[in-house]
Amino acid sequence: MRAKVLSVLAAVPIWAWAVALSTAFGVIYLVTGPVGVDDAFRPLAKAFLAGRLAVPNGSNGELIPGPDGFSYVPYPPVPALPFIPVELLHLPLTNPMLTALAGGIAVLLAYGLLRGLEARPSTSLVGSAALGSAMLWMAGTGGTWLYAQVLAAALLLGSLNLAVRDRWPLIAGLLLGLAAGSRLPSGLALPLLLYLYRERWRSWVLLLDGVVAIALPVIAYNFARFGSPIDFGYDRIAFTSGSVTAILDEPWYADGILSVTYIPRSLGVMLFAGFDTVTEFPWLRPNWSGLSVFIFAPAFVLALSGWRNRLGAVAVATAVLIMLPNWAHGNWGFFQFGYRFLLDAMPVLLVALAMAYRDHVTPVLVGAVLASAAVNAYGLWADKAQFFDGPPLR
Repeated sequence: MRAKVLSVLAAVPIWAWAVALSTAFGVIYLVTGPVGVDDAFRPLAKAFLAGRLAVPNGSNGELIPGPDGFSYVPYPPVPALPFIPVELLHLPLTNPMLTALAGGIAVLLAYGLLRGLEARPSTSLVGSAALGSAMLWMAGTGGTWLYAQVLAAALLLGSLNLAVRDRWPLIAGLLLGLAAGSRLPSGLALPLLLYLYRERWRSWVLLLDGVVAIALPVIAYNFARFGSPIDFGYDRIAFTSGSVTAILDEPWYADGILSVTYIPRSLGVMLFAGFDTVTEFPWLRPNWSGLSVFIFAPAFVLALSGWRNRLGAVAVATAVLIMLPNWAHGNWGFFQFGYRFLLDAMPVLLVALAMAYRDHVTPVLVGAVLASAAVNAYGLWADKAQFFDGPPLR
């Protein structure tokens, strides 16, 4: 019987395993996600449909004072676009549902990316599982910030899938532009895509045309709101409750929204933050300020060994470039489990992972992925069980 079961499993095409893996992660994200969650992008989609750039006062998320009775949303606007057909067709889709869908698609695209880099099927499955596990809390929680990050990761993975196959650079550029229009640091993956399309200058032109086609409406959006093409209004965010009324009055923004002085603090959280210890079960309590990448996503630390290959080195350098504005941000990602900003660089780090493990999967890599799955599953449970001391940081 055992031999028969194994023979049946061996007969299943590897792509079917990849689809099953991504579906499993998508379902996990969906069933663990909250029923309702604060979301700034559905109100923004409704505003776009009404011909406005501002949402009604009292909408969810951090807001910027705007015209009488309305406020501006400070985040890049692309995550509002999927809500437009949802509103037009009156579909019963919520933010957690869209986040879970994007997360499941991202896992499948991760597999496709690794296969496109000629990694072995086993490496591709393990690598996609590494991504799915590392974003377990993020995709299973959703909300304004996490939805935008998961969506950006899926869009960037789509762009990289085309680039590693040297296909459709215009579409790759559009996807990269949409990723940046969801999470600005994702746009800094451009050097890696330029390297992948380096054989033909025409591909560079088409790639950049695609990026510009998305960038121009975003520029116009900012200019119409604040008179500047690059001002999203982060430093204008105001609060209507609590002792702090303006975002720049919060202590972690002492040197503005972005500053190199914040980099040591961010790196300290990303590299060294751990659990809090308690005397009762389960003895380790999440510190919602952050958790070291060595604990929540060790596979992506192992990916850095891909720098020995030229493409891997470009990928690692690009990942550092993507992370620079995240490290320089006054808010290092809280309220979070893990270090959520790393998701911006994970699609690029998968390229380095492929270069390091293209021909073989080691027990260390498999162990890292299993450990990541266990740690992030615990984080998701701890969040749902509210197993932490006191309220979220904000």
